Amino acid sequence: MSNQEVELLENPIYKLRKPFTFEDEQYTEFDLTCLDDLSRKDIDTALNLWSVSKARRGDNFISDFNYYMLILSIAVSKPVEVFDNLGGRDYQQLSLRVMGFLNT
Repeated sequence: MSNQEVELLENPIYKLRKPFTFEDEQYTEFDLTCLDDLSRKDIDTALNLWSVSKARRGDNFISDFNYYMLILSIAVSKPVEVFDNLGGRDYQQLSLRVMGFLNT
């Protein structure tokens, strides 16, 4: 079992360093156990959405944290715009957790 898998199993709830409000809903944490429920179709949907938004740049999705925010938004059933309000450290840490989960 990888370090990322152990981390996710031991700490599936990511507590935000900077809680925020989006459309009258207060966000203080995200339950990452939902990542286990992602399907190939969910991943393809995120990749297609990312590709459309980045089509002219030639970026690589593997290194783009926005791709991982799309995956997380699908997993938690929230619009990706929710994550626009994340603090910088929370954005990076959540992206790395999703990346680590998918790449282990």
